[in-house]
Amino acid sequence: RGNVKPQMLVDLALALRATVVAKQWPLAICMISRLEKFQMPPGRGRILLDLSKAECEVWHACTVKKEDPTSKMLLSAAEQEKREVETRHRSVKLLEQCIMIAKRIEADDLVEECAVVMWNISRELMSDQNRFRVH
Repeated sequence: RGNVKPQMLVDLALALRATVVAKQWPLAICMISRLEKFQMPPGRGRILLDLSKAECEVWHACTVKKEDPTSKMLLSAAEQEKREVETRHRSVKLLEQCIMIAKRIEADDLVEECAVVMWNISRELMSDQNRFRVH
């Protein structure tokens, strides 16, 4: 753990990104939890990690149904939808930060990829009742 070079972390983040693009969600979630144990250097590696994390969180919120901790029953449809919207909103904010960092380090390929992922995630927020969350 102590002898992992920054370029190796960027390479691992690229492998994570490839896993997310291939929609191998369980593997991607494991990779994210493993990569977060390392001190990811700011820049390319951090952007790739956060980009993949945002997509995985949205997938998890939309696919895996959550239980209410007190009643041990699944959330109602309205509560589940609220959870999905909140997760999408949180992910859009994270991606906005990624775009700003990518622009600062002049990584145009990452700016484009973050913008595409942000669009795909925030498309669901364009309805009238959720539009106020996106600026």
